Amino acid sequence: MGKKVNWLKDRGIPYTPEIESLDKNTAKSMSDLMTNVDKPVYAFTDKMPPEVAAALFSRYSRSPRPLRMVLAREFNGADRTKARSFFDRVLAEYGDDSVAQLGVVYLACEMVSVLATKDIEDGRLAAYIEKSTRYVDFSAKLNNHYLYFEPPELKKAKLDKVYKKLMDKTFDLYTELTLATREYLKKAFPIKEGIDEKVYLASIRAKAFDIVRSILPMSTLTNTGLTLSGHAAESMLNKMYANPLWETRKLANEIKTEIDKVIPSLISRSALRSFMVQSKMAVSKIAKRILKKDKTKSDRVKLIWHSDHNLNRVVNEILFPFSRGRVKHKLNIKEKKKLIDAYLVGRTDRRHKPGRAFEVAEYEFLFCDIVGAWKDLQRHRMLTQQRQLLTTEIGYEIPEELKNIKLGNKSAWQVYDKHMQDLGKLYKQICKKVSAEVAQYVVTHGHKMHWTFKVNLRELYHMIPLRASRAGHPAYRRIAREMFYEIAKIDPILAMPMRQFIDFSDEPRLERLKQLEKVKQKLDKLGGKGGDTFI
Repeated sequence: MGKKVNWLKDRGIPYTPEIESLDKNTAKSMSDLMTNVDKPVYAFTDKMPPEVAAALFSRYSRSPRPLRMVLAREFNGADRTKARSFFDRVLAEYGDDSVAQLGVVYLACEMVSVLATKDIEDGRLAAYIEKSTRYVDFSAKLNNHYLYFEPPELKKAKLDKVYKKLMDKTFDLYTELTLATREYLKKAFPIKEGIDEKVYLASIRAKAFDIVRSILPMSTLTNTGLTLSGHAAESMLNKMYANPLWETRKLANEIKTEIDKVIPSLISRSALRSFMVQSKMAVSKIAKRILKKDKTKSDRVKLIWHSDHNLNRVVNEILFPFSRGRVKHKLNIKEKKKLIDAYLVGRTDRRHKPGRAFEVAEYEFLFCDIVGAWKDLQRHRMLTQQRQLLTTEIGYEIPEELKNIKLGNKSAWQVYDKHMQDLGKLYKQICKKVSAEVAQYVVTHGHKMHWTFKVNLRELYHMIPLRASRAGHPAYRRIAREMFYEIAKIDPILAMPMRQFIDFSDEPRLERLKQLEKVKQKLDKLGGKGGDTFI
C-alpha cells in the first residue's frame, strides 16, 4: 500500500493510519480486533484477548510506537503467549502493580450463598450485579430441595440435620407468606381504572417480595455477576482466602481457576496473604479482652463524626479553580449560600452530580437496621464501610403488613415471630459449638445489624435522593431520609438543596407501580416479548 497522509484538519494534527504500512493479511486480522483501523480513536472488539489488550496498554508508557504497530511487531497480532511472556518482563522492569488494572474479566458465580456474595462484593473498584430479592421468587426447588447452602462445618458439630430442618421450614414459610401477602395486597390496593393489569400485578408481586424477603436467610443461594480488573480480582481473592468460612475459601479457589483461563498473567502472584489471617487473629484476641458484649440496639441512624467547618471548606474548594493560590475571602453567610446555590444551579435531576468541591465535607454514620437494608446500601462503592458479624442477638423486625394476614387460622405475625425465635436458638447453638462466623447463615434479611459508612457530601448527593425515592424499599428509604436530617442539622446550607429530590411521604402504596408503568411503555415501544421480563 502506498502511504497517504491523512490530515485531521479540524485539530491541525498530522496523522497517517498505521494500516498503510502493514501487509494485507496483518491489516485484515487487525480489523477483526478493532472497531476501525484507520482512525486515531478506536476500541477493541470482543475478539481481542484481555491479556493482549492489557499488555498493549501497558506498553503505552514505554513505547514510542502507536498501539497498532506494537500489536503487529511485538505480539504477532494477538498472540497470548507473547503477551504472557511480556508481563514477566514488564513486572521486572516497571516494578508496578498498575498493569494488573488493564486486564478485565467478566465472571459469573452461581449457586452461592447470599452471605458469600457479601464477601465477593466487598471491593470498591469493581462492578457487581446480584439476583434481586425484590423481583425474583425464591420459593422454587431444585431436585426437591430449596435453594439454600448447607455449611459443611455443621456436620462435625452434629447440627446439620437440625439446620436443614429449620431451613426447610424457613422456605416453607417464605412460600406461604408470598402467596398470602399477594392476596392481601390485591385487597388493600385494588386496581384502579386506567392501570394496565400486567403492570398492576407486577407491582403487587414486587411489593409482596419486598415484604416477605425479610424471612430469607443468609444461606439463600443466589447468583452474582462481576466485572473486575486483574488488580481488583487479586484483592478480592486475597480477602476471600483469609475468610474463616469454608464456602468463601472454596469459592476463591474456583474463581481463581476460571480467571486463570482468561487473564492468568495478571493474577499469577495472587496467593493467601498470611498477614491478613494473622492480623485478624491478633486483633480478635485483644478485642475479646477489652470489649464488653453489648446486645442493645443503637439508633437507626446516628451521625458519629463529621469534618469541621464544612461550609467554609466547601466554599474554599469552589473558589479555588478561580484563584491564583490560596483562597482568601470574607464572605458572610448569605454570600456563602448564594455561592452554594450557584454551584448547584441547573440541577434538575438527582443524577446531576455536584462538583468535587463537595468531597471535602465528610461524615461518618453508625447504623442499626435490618440486614436487607444494609445489603441494598452496601452497593454504594465510593465510601468507606465496615460491618460487624451478622447476628440474631440485637433483634429483628416483623413487617407491619403481617398483622393483617392469616396463615390458615393463625396470625402471620405470630407465626413469623415464633419462627424468628427458633432461628435465634439455632444461631446460639451454632455459635457455641461451631463459630459466630458460621452462625451467620441462619441470620435473615429481617434481623438487625450494625454497620458504618464514612462518606463525603458529593456521594451523599447521589445516595440519599436515590435511596429516598418513591420506588425505594421502605427499609432503606427511612435510613436515607434520616441521613439527610442528620447532616441538615449541622450543615443546612450544604444539605438542604438535595431535598427537592427526596420523597418524604409515608402513605401505604405500591412503590413500584409508577416506575413499572414507565417500563411497560418503553417495552411496548420496543415491541416483542421478553422471556424473563418482570412485567
